[in-house]
Amino acid sequence: MKFFNNRKDVEYYQVQVTDGQFNPIKFAIQGGNNDVFHVRHKQYKTIDIYIPSHEVTRVVYICTRSMILKKFETASLVSSRVCSKVVNE
Repeated sequence: MKFFNNRKDVEYYQVQVTDGQFNPIKFAIQGGNNDVFHVRHKQYKTIDIYIPSHEVTRVVYICTRSMILKKFETASLVSSRVCSKVVNE
């Protein structure tokens, strides 16, 4: 997955992999034992997502959720979730 961060207020994002009803599917991302990655403002980052072979056909969406640090939380900040549909061939 290639990711671009256009938000000044967010540098950490969480990856989610789901089926068509947004039920979670187990996965792993490169270089870590969790599903959160760091990308600076106006930067691109390529994330490798590993899905067990027996789950691949269930995958419908890969989503990212912005992770706002508590010290920056105010009533005006918005956490967003963006999902992209996966094409299974």
